[in-house]
Amino acid sequence: MKIGLPNIFTTLWFLLMIGSGGTLSFEVISERVFAKDTILILKLVLMGVIIITLATLIFFFIKFQLLIVTNYKIVSIKPFLLKSRKIKLENIKTVRWENWDLKSSLFKTVELIESPENKISFSDFEFENFEKLIARIPKIAFTAKRNKIYQEQAKRNLSMTNFILIISILSLSSLLIRTIYGQEFTGIHLTACLALVLMIAASIKRRIAYVKIRKTAHNKVQ
Repeated sequence: MKIGLPNIFTTLWFLLMIGSGGTLSFEVISERVFAKDTILILKLVLMGVIIITLATLIFFFIKFQLLIVTNYKIVSIKPFLLKSRKIKLENIKTVRWENWDLKSSLFKTVELIESPENKISFSDFEFENFEKLIARIPKIAFTAKRNKIYQEQAKRNLSMTNFILIISILSLSSLLIRTIYGQEFTGIHLTACLALVLMIAASIKRRIAYVKIRKTAHNKVQ
């Protein structure tokens, strides 16, 4: 049995958005900033932050799902929508692959269809162990469409992954150097270090996968 593990980047992004945006929104509302004589531009910016925070939260409620894959079935549970779906692996009629474009990155999405009324879709935007999950589903093969999607993702995401890896390493090094030279190491610093270590590990994992895919595609062309 495999259980879907949350995507590291998505999780950290969500926690950052909700943590910073939620804190600022709470302060703005509790201090009644909009009722005070505050300049209009600042009010508009703060309103934008609140709207983005709420939109992020709503997106999370809609998108969040728990996924379980056994030798016989796949189960999707969306607790915030009070929905659940189950498909026996032997009853899967169609496997549909798509790319999900979020401007800065491209994500793979697979949809398993038993009938028009019973479908389960999930992506590597949601799950860190996406590849291990689909490996448990025997009817998912390396089709031309799937291969194209993998190559497009590797081509698009590799440069961004390299950028995140470099920035994370530099940020972690800066934190550690400042600690060595006597700066107080607080709980916030520890949390930041752990987050950066996770980002570095996830970036290295993705970079290895993307380079391998691009190298395989290059060899095929030759």
